[in-house]
Amino acid sequence: MLASCKKSLAFMVVLYLALGVSANAQSGGNSTSVTGTVVDQTGAVVPGATVEIHNPVSAFQRTTKTDSAGKFAIPNVPFNPYHVSVTAEGFNSYSQDTDVRSVVPVNLNISLKVQGSEEAVTVEAASGDLLENDSTFHTDVDRGLFDKIPLESSSSSVSSLITRESRPIPMGCSTGWAITPRTHFQ
Repeated sequence: MLASCKKSLAFMVVLYLALGVSANAQSGGNSTSVTGTVVDQTGAVVPGATVEIHNPVSAFQRTTKTDSAGKFAIPNVPFNPYHVSVTAEGFNSYSQDTDVRSVVPVNLNISLKVQGSEEAVTVEAASGDLLENDSTFHTDVDRGLFDKIPLESSSSSVSSLITRESRPIPMGCSTGWAITPRTHFQ
């Protein structure tokens, strides 16, 4: 009887351990790692850059430095949104927000700009092409409107109401057709 109790107890311990390991594997934990590479604008790695990740609400904060290959790893980062900032001597500081939502590691590829180099883009627009400088009155119409024009008599035709313009078409006009006002119909 004692032998059967030992066997039952051993079976229960093995079953308990197996279920405990299985449950832990299914839950996956509540943290992951944030990894990445820091490079410059040309794609060259930046060794010794300081990478900081923090969450102001939970006060979680970790700091690390990139290795000689420009890579960094911050393990055991709990699920939350974070602010990531990177600084390195001779480079502008970099920051971005990232979300840690699953056990899948977050991989960041960060490109630093050389300090003192900036890019400026100037966009200028002129409104001359948008405004018509022709003082004559005209109305642009599409072909679908011609079918809706009522005719006074069967002897008048649509061609007597519409004339083809001989002047150049202003910018933004698509057809060049104009309705010429008539005072009477035949």
